[in-house]
Amino acid sequence: MHEVDTTKLYQDYPHLKQIDELWGTPAGRDLLIELMSDTRDGKRVGFSHDHGMTLLALLTEHDRQFPQFDTINIFAGIVRTSDTELQEKDEQQQRLIEAMRNNPSAPPPAAKTTAEDTPPPNADAPKPSAPPDDSDKSDEWFK
Repeated sequence: MHEVDTTKLYQDYPHLKQIDELWGTPAGRDLLIELMSDTRDGKRVGFSHDHGMTLLALLTEHDRQFPQFDTINIFAGIVRTSDTELQEKDEQQQRLIEAMRNNPSAPPPAAKTTAEDTPPPNADAPKPSAPPDDSDKSDEWFK
């Protein structure tokens, strides 16, 4: 069960007691996400600040207790990496650390790049210069 105080939330919205019934399930997390999202095409009034904070605290606690249901980090919009990918990254980092310990003067090995790491084709192109400063001629325009 959760530790968040939901007394006031449930007094004002008794139907939200279903959060307790669904606690620890994917449906419980989905409900919390839905309650914090506009699913009514901009017509949702929303909760008060206190109730919104309670819902956020519930979601945070749910994700802490049941991380297996948190497949998407809603705050960063990033899909969570699988355990295998995390283990591969850890092993790669350990190899890099070991290589740097064995030969501190050598440059670090090149990391694998992804499409996100690659700069756009014209990233090195010179930027256009600023227009000339005509501030001393500004009075001529008004004459």
